[in-house]
Amino acid sequence: MNTVENLRKLADYIEQHVPQDKLEMSWYRSSEGEGEVRFKSLEDCGTSGCALGWAPFVEGLELIPDERYLMLPGVYWLRYSARIFPDLNNYTWNLVFSSTLSSRKSEVVGRLRNMAHTLEKRS
Repeated sequence: MNTVENLRKLADYIEQHVPQDKLEMSWYRSSEGEGEVRFKSLEDCGTSGCALGWAPFVEGLELIPDERYLMLPGVYWLRYSARIFPDLNNYTWNLVFSSTLSSRKSEVVGRLRNMAHTLEKRS
C-alpha cells in the first residue's frame, strides 16, 4: 500500500465527510459518554472516531478479515494501520495519530497532508 496516497485519501475523506463533532483523537471509535466502543461495521456506526478510526470508511482503505477479531467485534487497529500506512514508524505515526493531538478538523487534515508531503519528498 502507498502511505502517501492513503494519507491523502484519508485527509480528503475527513475533510469532505466527517463533521467536527464526530472527530475525536482520544479514541479509535467512541460513543458519547461511553468512551471506547468496538467497531462493528460501517453500517453500525453513529460514533465518533480519531483519524485512524475513520480510515475503514474510505474507499480503498477497507478492513480485511485478518484485521478483525471475532470474539468481540472489533479491529486490530495497529495491524490495520501498519498495512495501510507501512511507511510510518512509531515516531511519525504519533505525529499524525496520537491521542494527545488536537481533534480540530482543520488540524487533523493538515497533519495528514503534511505527513504525506514529507514522506513524498523523502522518496
